[in-house]
Amino acid sequence: MSYRNAKDLLPPELYARVHAIVGEGLIYFPARGRKPWGENTGARAELHARNANIRAEAAQGASLEALSRRYHLAPSTLRHILRRKR
Repeated sequence: MSYRNAKDLLPPELYARVHAIVGEGLIYFPARGRKPWGENTGARAELHARNANIRAEAAQGASLEALSRRYHLAPSTLRHILRRKR
């Protein structure tokens, strides 16, 4: 990614409006049509499935210690997963 000066790219009126809003600083424009993290590799789906399994096992009475050993996660991470409603 290369940085480009907005003053060189934008018409003077638009540059003045943007500068009035942002002031001095950087603006990031994400790429269009880019997929969210983990969509290309399937990592997002794997994490959702893992978290669903953790919730199901916890609902059946599995302890945090047992889940921590099985999934190699800290108990605090497991509590975070269990609090989420996905």
